[in-house]
Amino acid sequence: MNAFDFHRKRVVVTGGSRGIGRAIARAFAAAGADVSICARGRAALEATCAEIAGFGHKAHATVCDLTDGTAVTQYVGEAVAALGGLDVLVNNASGFGMTDDEDGWTASFNVDIMAIVRASHAALPFLRKAEGGSIVNIASIAGMRASTRSAPYAATKAAVINYTSSQAATLAEHRIRVNAISPGSIEFPGGLWERRKADNPELYERTLASIPFDRFGTAEEIADLKGLNRRSPWYAFVMLLLMFSLAGIPPTVGFYAKLVVLQSLLGDSLQGPMVWLAIIAVMFSLVGAFYYLRVVKVMYFDEPLAGSAVPIAATTDMRVALSVNGVLVLVLGILPQYLLNLCTDAMMRTLGG
Repeated sequence: MNAFDFHRKRVVVTGGSRGIGRAIARAFAAAGADVSICARGRAALEATCAEIAGFGHKAHATVCDLTDGTAVTQYVGEAVAALGGLDVLVNNASGFGMTDDEDGWTASFNVDIMAIVRASHAALPFLRKAEGGSIVNIASIAGMRASTRSAPYAATKAAVINYTSSQAATLAEHRIRVNAISPGSIEFPGGLWERRKADNPELYERTLASIPFDRFGTAEEIADLKGLNRRSPWYAFVMLLLMFSLAGIPPTVGFYAKLVVLQSLLGDSLQGPMVWLAIIAVMFSLVGAFYYLRVVKVMYFDEPLAGSAVPIAATTDMRVALSVNGVLVLVLGILPQYLLNLCTDAMMRTLGG
């Protein structure tokens, strides 16, 4: 059983033949969705399409040059016809413009930005009909900081993050949700970091050394948390504590935080204008708890997707940091007054200064 049910949902993934795009397409298909993918390379595209079809749902694939607006519009139309509609658009393709010259900027801008614009515009009429459609743009952590190695790539990924916010604000009235995902350094066959391992091992090792988990991420990890307990019981337990806290389950600090909010709203009685606000808060908390606990179910009771059961290794520093985080979630839930005193003292010192 999957954490998410996408049966009768129609999904389009651009750049879906390999790497992160392939993993996303497979995860959607595993969750029951009908999936269409596009890419430039026919061989990888057909192989991935066959994998998607293996999950027992509609699978569609077309070779498409995402720098060509006419081709993008035609592809989206063909995908919608093949799937019977459109509910989700995942803009995953990247031009990987690495050099700070005309070619580098053109490669990144035409794919990382304009392919998103083209595909989103072509998909909008169909997403509106879905009455609750979604656009997911794949950005990068490179878009959140300066880059001396790949200025065009970093700048255009920053633009993706900004454009995502603009899309979300513009399309909210149509009940279309728009979000961006910013993966870290992901290694997969034929991908950037596999190439760097061969042609620039010094950069590869330097980047690897900077990652607390002491390894690159995998494309499958972008798509799924299924069976996490089997890959790393410790990491799953820390996640369990955090999910319990977010769900407001005692004795975590999240439970106490929600309790304090309710007490503030209700005061000394169950009367007054804030009662309805408290009821709404409880309802939303219950809905949130349902989804957080589904994540727990996925981590502990679901089988990992085939080929994704990669053991998770972490450095001692990372284990200590996350373990302390998990312990604090419990301790501050059991002894919340200490946290309140710290916050009060900090506020008084700030105001007094």
